[in-house]
Amino acid sequence: MEISECKLSSSSPSLHGDIEIISVDADRSSINEHEARSRCRTKQLRYQYPMKFWVPRGSHTSSSCLWLYGMQFGGGFVGGDDVHCRITVGNRCRCLYTSLGYGKAFSCEGQQEIKQNWQYIVDENALLIVMPDPIMVYADAVFMQKQEVILSDASSEIILLDWYTAGRATLREHWSAKRIASDTAVTKNGKPIFHDAFRLEHRSHGGQILPAAMGKYTVFGTCVIIGSQLSSMLQGKLEQLKMGYAYGVTPDCTAIATTSLLYEDIQDTAQIGHVVRFCFYSTIQAYEFLGDLLDPIFSLSGGNPFERHY
Repeated sequence: MEISECKLSSSSPSLHGDIEIISVDADRSSINEHEARSRCRTKQLRYQYPMKFWVPRGSHTSSSCLWLYGMQFGGGFVGGDDVHCRITVGNRCRCLYTSLGYGKAFSCEGQQEIKQNWQYIVDENALLIVMPDPIMVYADAVFMQKQEVILSDASSEIILLDWYTAGRATLREHWSAKRIASDTAVTKNGKPIFHDAFRLEHRSHGGQILPAAMGKYTVFGTCVIIGSQLSSMLQGKLEQLKMGYAYGVTPDCTAIATTSLLYEDIQDTAQIGHVVRFCFYSTIQAYEFLGDLLDPIFSLSGGNPFERHY
């Protein structure tokens, strides 16, 4: 595995992370699909404060997936941070992006916003799995996120996990952030196929402030799954989510998880994936749920990145 790592030059002051992953066999005109995905390397791995990225040397080379880790210098983002990062997965490559712990968003005087902007580019016959740990937004913080996914064509596949926790439980924080907002847009071959946005604010919501509206749920999130291979591998798990409780069985109110089909056209004739949404009383429940739901695809990624995180 070859790694090229350096700080970003001053010519790109607004880009805090730029990672490009290419196939070792990219110059071969004809190759078996399994061989084509058996080797890949980072063409460039660049970053600057407040982000850091790295690829462990020699790890996960037995799978056909390159693992990429990210973290924030200083333990998290603070008000005023405006971070822009890009991950490009080249033709016939697989990449898993994850983290080593919760992302954190701190508050500061003046209530400046924290902005995080991601762009994910997935080329033909490529797979990107974005599975970071949840973001913990501290009391009084304002966290705003935008994610843009660019898929080259129908052979480009992605799993995009976006999830959040209620704050620091030991300090009795329970959705005490001023605002949490996220906007995710996906295009395929230049055509918009998915756009989802939410906004949580610490103000009155139908007569209830945010902590009361969220009840005892301390985790919520969305997982977007796009790709025919992924849908086929996860079909059994996703079908289980569609099933309701049998008559007379008391529902488990500590966990909510549901899935909906994602179509490419407004006529709902071309299915391209699924959108999974969930809420849980605890992060352990959420980790276990995600581990079970995505277990079939860990043969592609080379393992569960959350295995020892809880």
